[in-house]
Amino acid sequence: MKTFNSPTEKQEYYAKRRNRGLRAAGLGAFVLGLGFTLQYILYVNGLSFNSIMYGMTLVGGGLIFYAAVEILG
Repeated sequence: MKTFNSPTEKQEYYAKRRNRGLRAAGLGAFVLGLGFTLQYILYVNGLSFNSIMYGMTLVGGGLIFYAAVEILG
């Protein structure tokens, strides 16, 4: 467990983690949205979309899980 020398140091540490988590959540949401869009385009054109569906969902979900860990600490 991390120890802090002052309350200010503690606030700065958790602010950095929160910002890192929010950036990761935003990136994860973007990846999920992009995956949905690409999947839809491939589906409409009659092409295989399995790799996009599973791959981008896995990456986006992983980023959102990482964000939750960073934000909730």
